[in-house]
Amino acid sequence: MSVSQSFPTELSAVGPAFTDGHINPDRDPATETNLLLALTGLTPLIELSVIEPQEALTAVDQHLNRLFMTKP
Repeated sequence: MSVSQSFPTELSAVGPAFTDGHINPDRDPATETNLLLALTGLTPLIELSVIEPQEALTAVDQHLNRLFMTKP
């Protein structure tokens, strides 16, 4: 079972963002939801001191900036 089957995009911020036109329509809502969920996996890495909190924040910020960036 894929994450998109157990966690519908409508329950995340991704579904409404697509509907409202904040995310380019050429992106797949299920894939983007899965990627956002994958970023939550950074928490144990912070707790184990594998990465610093600022590094995780940078990764999340960069992903969100790419996700919501509009085409020129």
